[in-house]
Amino acid sequence: MSFMEIRVTPNAKKDGVFFRNGVLCVKVSVPPEDGKANKRVAEVLQKEFGCKVMIVSGQKSRDKVIEFGCGEKEIAPKLKQLKEKQ
Repeated sequence: MSFMEIRVTPNAKKDGVFFRNGVLCVKVSVPPEDGKANKRVAEVLQKEFGCKVMIVSGQKSRDKVIEFGCGEKEIAPKLKQLKEKQ
């Protein structure tokens, strides 16, 4: 399992995952109310990386730590692809 720090932007026009200044950023189109944004962040990342994702800290912050339910071998190619788009 791998851990990573991310930065979240709720209430965005559309969902998206990208790197900005070396930080993985996630935009979600839902408000940060009653855990809705956190739930959507996990869903967006799971779709992007193809494995389970859990927020382990920062539930009430834009800066969060997530845990991937798969190893670095599985997520490394997608991270590299996202970094190259930066």
